[in-house]
Amino acid sequence: MIAELLHLDRTHRLIPLRGNHELMMHEARLSKEVCHRWIRSDGDATPRSSARAENAPDNHSPEIPEAHWLFLEHRLLPFYETAAHFFVHAGASPDLPLPEQSGFMSYHKKFVDPPPHASGKIMVCGHTHQKSSLPAPNGHAVCL
Repeated sequence: MIAELLHLDRTHRLIPLRGNHELMMHEARLSKEVCHRWIRSDGDATPRSSARAENAPDNHSPEIPEAHWLFLEHRLLPFYETAAHFFVHAGASPDLPLPEQSGFMSYHKKFVDPPPHASGKIMVCGHTHQKSSLPAPNGHAVCL
C-alpha cells in the first residue's frame, strides 16, 4: 500500500494524512512490544504488501524499505485545511486549534455526532467504520 502512495506522491498532488496505524507502525520500529501489538492489528499486511516480509532481528519490526519509513516520517500530515474544510484521520476537539489537537482526538476518537469546530469549517474524517459504506454527515462534519 505504501508503494502505491509513493507512486501517487510522484505523479499527483497527494496530501497524505497520518492515522493510528501509521503511528503504531512507526512506534513498532523502535519497540518489540509495540511491534507485536502492531502485527496483531493487521500490521503484518504492510510488509507482505512491500514484498519484503522477513523479520529484521535488529529492530524487532518486519523489514520495510527505507523509502517507506521516510514517507511515514516526513510526508504524513496530522491534518489538512482548505478555506471551508479540514481533514483529519479520526476527529478534533471542538475548542482547540488544529495544531494543538491531542493524539487521541486526531488518531483514535470514534465519530459519534461531534460538535462544530471553533474554526467554523466542516470536518472530514475517516477512522470510524460506516456500516452502510456511505458517508455519515451531521451538518458540520462528515465521516467517510
